[in-house]
Amino acid sequence: MKTIVTVILTLAAISLSAQPAIDIGEYSFDFGCIGFDLRVQHSFPLVHNGASDGDIDSLKVTCDCSVLTVSDSTIKPNDTVYLNLIFSTNDFYGPASRMVTVFTDSDERPDANFFYQAIVGQFVAGLVPEPPSLFLLPTHKEKRMTIANPNYKKLAVVVVDQ
Repeated sequence: MKTIVTVILTLAAISLSAQPAIDIGEYSFDFGCIGFDLRVQHSFPLVHNGASDGDIDSLKVTCDCSVLTVSDSTIKPNDTVYLNLIFSTNDFYGPASRMVTVFTDSDERPDANFFYQAIVGQFVAGLVPEPPSLFLLPTHKEKRMTIANPNYKKLAVVVVDQ
């Protein structure tokens, strides 16, 4: 009886050590304030600490504004692959947050969600207006807008009559 228990425990230990173990160091990324009509990129690292090869089965994006690729679909033990995210800002204005999902063959973590966000607008060198957009109707004589100016000593505002 003691021999059978030892064999079962040994097989269980071998089975557990052979499972792919994928560590994810970064689950979210903030692009910050970025302009219109840009394609910005970020890479999320996936580190494989298992004893056998691990596979990335599939990738899922939540909108057509994003493209997600992987540097290699098979992860060797003690190796790192990168999820390469490209986010296109041409259909956005203001805050945007999205999620992508990676599906692996790991029993421990079969899927993982990665989040990214940005504030999309023409915010050059950290100049962020509050509110982010301003629309004046002919009946409006005046509206107030604040522009934070952390990087420059001078800031000029030009009013154009049409």
